[in-house]
Amino acid sequence: MKKSLLSLFFLVTAFFVYGQGRTMGEEIGFTIRGVALGVALALLAVLILFTLITLVLKGRANLDPEKWRCLAAVAIVPGFIGCAVAEIAILSDEINFIKEIETLRRNPDDERHSRSRSWPNGSGSLLWERSRGVWSGD
Repeated sequence: MKKSLLSLFFLVTAFFVYGQGRTMGEEIGFTIRGVALGVALALLAVLILFTLITLVLKGRANLDPEKWRCLAAVAIVPGFIGCAVAEIAILSDEINFIKEIETLRRNPDDERHSRSRSWPNGSGSLLWERSRGVWSGD
């Protein structure tokens, strides 16, 4: 039960932090720069939390190498899964935005369109201008 809750905690942490890191890169689509920024921030957050948890556990019990490896797997694997799920959610939102502007492209009077990214990355925006195309911003 404790390992399941820890796994879920690390997955959710990675999901949210990856999304913030990926959108901070202001990238559209699957790019190495955007993914690298998201993964780096997510794994840093997971590593910090993992370190804090192991320090607490070491204070209460002897943490042998086998338990440490198990705990590391409980942190790292869900962390990568959280990153993957976040990337899928972000790409889905970007695809939906591109579908939204397809109808606008047919109307010569529509020069621009923008909206906030979908949850949980609502702090960023998706933008389109006829002359520039699609991009991401704050």
